[in-house]
Amino acid sequence: MKKRGSALIVVIIIMTVTFLLAAFMVDTSIKSNRAASDTSDKTRAYYSAETGIYDFINYVNDDIKNNIKNNKLDISSGNTITNNYNKAGLYNDNMEAYKAGLMHDISMPQDSDYIKTYTFDVYSKGNYGAETCTIIVNVSIVYTDNKYTSYTINSRRVED
Repeated sequence: MKKRGSALIVVIIIMTVTFLLAAFMVDTSIKSNRAASDTSDKTRAYYSAETGIYDFINYVNDDIKNNIKNNKLDISSGNTITNNYNKAGLYNDNMEAYKAGLMHDISMPQDSDYIKTYTFDVYSKGNYGAETCTIIVNVSIVYTDNKYTSYTINSRRVED
């Protein structure tokens, strides 16, 4: 009599163990997917902030180019540019947005200098989904004989 019910208990134990293993695998899969998604969003936020840096360098360079003859710039500390494209992209996701700004006034070279170096600090905050990334850089733009020569990013700091 005692052996008849033992098969049922063994089946219930095996089903319970199988259910627990399946639940563990589903939980691990969900956590892994969430971590991968957060990493992807963080990377997109970084590249969005980096785009803001390069767009702001071009913005400053255009101002220097337009005002190099009178040795005065229209850009001052606190100037910002933004990109708020939040429409559906190719894969129906939110595209990145950034805000970039000048932290301090641009150091001005002497009007008589043959090689003029303009140095400034820029911050850019990129967003993607729930993730944000801020990049702070020190940039030098060089003009030789009042013509654009090059720019250099002297230092870069990335903040979460």
